[in-house]
Amino acid sequence: MQFREKLGSGQQSFLELWHTLGKAGSLPLKADFSPKNLRGLSSHFAIFCRNDKGDLIVAFSGTRLDDVWGRNITGGTVQDATVVGRRKLVLAFFNKIMAQPCGGHVAETYTKETGVELSVNTLYLPIDIGDGSVGIISIWEILDPGSKWQLHLPKRSDIDRRRFHYADFIDVGFGVPAEQEL
Repeated sequence: MQFREKLGSGQQSFLELWHTLGKAGSLPLKADFSPKNLRGLSSHFAIFCRNDKGDLIVAFSGTRLDDVWGRNITGGTVQDATVVGRRKLVLAFFNKIMAQPCGGHVAETYTKETGVELSVNTLYLPIDIGDGSVGIISIWEILDPGSKWQLHLPKRSDIDRRRFHYADFIDVGFGVPAEQEL
């Protein structure tokens, strides 16, 4: 696997866990990602899957992600947790990860309503939801100006702006989409 930028230590640990939980030729199961297995990373991860209507939803979001978003995003749709002008791109990216299946690595800068800028690198990996469908599990590395993994946000506040840097597909043993443009 090649990454444009080196993964942070939490993302590297998460990737190793993902490989450990997966069996040869199959994806790890969603149920295998317990707080015990996540070894302290549970506040920085999210799970995405389709509901009965076919909408892509946030099945779980860690508390640090909720702090960044300014609200609990668990149960909402991915569209609701995405800036309006980027919804089609984000859905296309997620759909390609689930269809292939493959991984993804995204770098962005979020500016919160409070003016705090956060550097956000997210690693997305495919998982077996348990019913044969593919979902996505992600681990977020969020850096504020002075610390790693320790956000010192004065209060929850919504994301005001997002600046996109890159999104790459990652081969995790099943290839990458032939069409990688979003």
